[in-house]
Amino acid sequence: ARVSLTGTTIKNGAGGAGERGAALYADNADITVENSLFENNYKHGMILVSSESRIKNTEFKNHTKPNFDSRGLAYYGSAINLNNVVFNNNYFGLYADPTSLLGTIAEPIIFNGNASSSNIWLGL
Repeated sequence: ARVSLTGTTIKNGAGGAGERGAALYADNADITVENSLFENNYKHGMILVSSESRIKNTEFKNHTKPNFDSRGLAYYGSAINLNNVVFNNNYFGLYADPTSLLGTIAEPIIFNGNASSSNIWLGL
């Protein structure tokens, strides 16, 4: 499936149950997100599984519940391209499992106020 979000705010979402509950969950999809905000969603802002993605001019903020496991953006077995993305006040800003690929990074990528001592967590 191909999904495109532009100028979208996803805020205060319940995120669903289980390890991978998120405001936006995509499995085997082609995702483009631009000029968007993911804020204060339970568990995670966005999860990508076996997906291709392009995320540009987007902010992930205030994903802190439960306080030990929340992530602004998490991806599993996926390829991700980031351009001007902000991770602000999450427990983990960005999570990647070992089978994921980080593609194009176009600065700036900003990590600010995330609770974990590591803004990026690689699930090794």
